[in-house]
Amino acid sequence: MIIEAVPYVVLGTWLGLSVLHQFHRGRWTKRIKRFDKFGLLPDWTFFAPIPSQSDYRYLYRDMSADGVLSSWKEIRFRNTSVLRSVWHPERRIQKGLNVSVGSLSRRTIAAGKFEKRLLLEVSYLLILNFVEQQPRDFRAIKRQFTIAQTDGVGSDGNPRIIFLSAFHVLPEA
Repeated sequence: MIIEAVPYVVLGTWLGLSVLHQFHRGRWTKRIKRFDKFGLLPDWTFFAPIPSQSDYRYLYRDMSADGVLSSWKEIRFRNTSVLRSVWHPERRIQKGLNVSVGSLSRRTIAAGKFEKRLLLEVSYLLILNFVEQQPRDFRAIKRQFTIAQTDGVGSDGNPRIIFLSAFHVLPEA
């Protein structure tokens, strides 16, 4: 009888702690976060009082050995069908990139300049790795990326450049 109740107690406790974890202010939150070493409690920020009002666009350009720059190419996330509401595997990649940009903006974009220590930050390396995986011309030896911010989903008007990387040597193809 007691053995049968254990899963209910564990899951009920987890649910209760997860609900408390959503409130980012208060003494309970600090206590809960201190004991959540493995990140087992979710943080559902889509219930935020101020939801995101903008989108990020990722663009890159290549440099050939003779110094010629390509035009900027936007990285498009492919799935635009109705099936997207059910099956959208690129959504996790897009979410990871957006979280990384958020981390960069808090630390470095606000400073308004590129710093070498940025090359060691995980968020920067994640974005760089994603950009380096994009198709390239066989003559390309270096790549630069930029992040632009637009107002709302599908908005093309008035993009603002919020970050411009240095040129990075591309790995051998």
